[in-house]
Amino acid sequence: TTRLVIYSVTERQPVPISLHHSPLSVTCGLLLTAQAGDEPEETDEGAGGDEASTPEGEPEKQLAVILDPLKKEELIFDGRITFIMNGRQANLWDLQGWWH
Repeated sequence: TTRLVIYSVTERQPVPISLHHSPLSVTCGLLLTAQAGDEPEETDEGAGGDEASTPEGEPEKQLAVILDPLKKEELIFDGRITFIMNGRQANLWDLQGWWH
């Protein structure tokens, strides 16, 4: 039979994890959202205020980043980035979203 023994740090010196040949991937989900509670400001047309960067009546969008999303969460994302790290290298592996 196989036994699993867990030692405390005081009993044995920890062994660092080697990522030289073991790739580690991280996925970031990207979601464009309006800030909670934001309402478009009413402006007088003749007042000559600042020009809005979004169409009139639409709240400004913010980018939310979700690390390691669940499959259900991925369904609502506007984009996704996956990074893969192997030893001393980091690669952008997958880039999907509204900018295509």
